Amino acid sequence: ALKFAQTDSLNPNLYHDGLRGQPLSAAHLPQAPLQTAWRDVDRNSRLAADQGRLHRMEWNSVRLRNSRRVWIYRTGAMPKESKLPLVVLLDGQYWAEAMPVFSALDHATHADLLPPSVYVLIDSLNADMRRRELACDEAFLEAVQRELLPVVAGLAPYGRDPSKTVIAGQSFGGLAALFAGLRAPECFGCVLSQSGSFWWPEAYVREELRSNTPDTRGHARDVVADLIESSKSGASRLRVFLEAGSFEKIIRVASDRVHRTLINAGHDAHYRVYSGGHDPLCWRGGLLDGLSVLLADHRAAPAGATASRSDGSRLAIANATE
Repeated sequence: ALKFAQTDSLNPNLYHDGLRGQPLSAAHLPQAPLQTAWRDVDRNSRLAADQGRLHRMEWNSVRLRNSRRVWIYRTGAMPKESKLPLVVLLDGQYWAEAMPVFSALDHATHADLLPPSVYVLIDSLNADMRRRELACDEAFLEAVQRELLPVVAGLAPYGRDPSKTVIAGQSFGGLAALFAGLRAPECFGCVLSQSGSFWWPEAYVREELRSNTPDTRGHARDVVADLIESSKSGASRLRVFLEAGSFEKIIRVASDRVHRTLINAGHDAHYRVYSGGHDPLCWRGGLLDGLSVLLADHRAAPAGATASRSDGSRLAIANATE
């Protein structure tokens, strides 16, 4: 049925691309958050980025032996000191092109919901490369740290404080973001993981989560739990923002477990379940909400200002009409 689906021609808002590339129209229920930061995107302003603050580059990685696009964007006025927070967005091609995040970041920054920051959007190339590099790949993490970030620092100077360095991703990207924080907390002290593929790498984990019953084949625990448990011995305490959709049974159960394991390991973990599924329309508001939580200590709101929550998308539901 999906191949015959089409967008709603009477919907005043711009369609968005689903995970399989199919165009989807959005239906926002009456009590859904307004998502005002995304208003320009919904009104067809796909190229709303300030071109003077957007730098596009080609990253030729020696370690990975491949080449990809990277977008670097700076929000806010140019500070006197180069100690801006750094935010790395995985699946950067989606947030640069399919669901352009730049105007939403500007809106949230202007509203004092986010501090001025440097954003790095990394292209994931293709589906096969994405599954390889975002599935807890040490080589990819090392390449980002050792090759890409030094280049970024030369183009858009940022602070090297891990408490204001965020890595964010969705699905496999959510798994990769948590892996980066656990493996390199001296670099990435903050993790934003949305609908993380925490069932990876074994099929038995998916089946166990599907039934929400313990596996009976002698597997003591899953790989993600082992990674978190091993972080107990370190001195670094991560700040983590997790979210999962109420319609994502496997991912939601896995996220519940990951959250409990993070708390037990001594990390500062925030977790919420939104009303929705495995959909970028649900993630886009959560992305801004998560950044607002993780970077709250670095926000410089005017004296007397009242801080408000960033517009999320917990009740946004994607639909296509046949």
